[in-house]
Amino acid sequence: MFMAHVTYDLMVWHSGNRNTNGLVWHVGDSKAWVHIDAMWLGFVEESQNVKLCLTIDGVNPFGEKSSSWSIWPILLFNINLPPWLVTKKFFVIVVLIIPSKKSIKCIT
Repeated sequence: MFMAHVTYDLMVWHSGNRNTNGLVWHVGDSKAWVHIDAMWLGFVEESQNVKLCLTIDGVNPFGEKSSSWSIWPILLFNINLPPWLVTKKFFVIVVLIIPSKKSIKCIT
């Protein structure tokens, strides 16, 4: 993504476009991001370091309420991108798809 000029500019967007009005428009505006940046100052200094968000969610593939089948996609979102592009199909990375007759139990 850093090889093309268009996507390079998008990948370093987070380093120069922080919101200053107190509203959270991007993950970079949140208190959690500021906390993580404070913990790893060396990682933050280089704007080309990639920050990823790992997500998992259960999906009923057939749309039936009584179906016993489920699919669990595990996705990576590139948080370096501007907020309007983070969840676009082109930038979402499908890491794994888990088909199952039973739902996955989340450990809390």
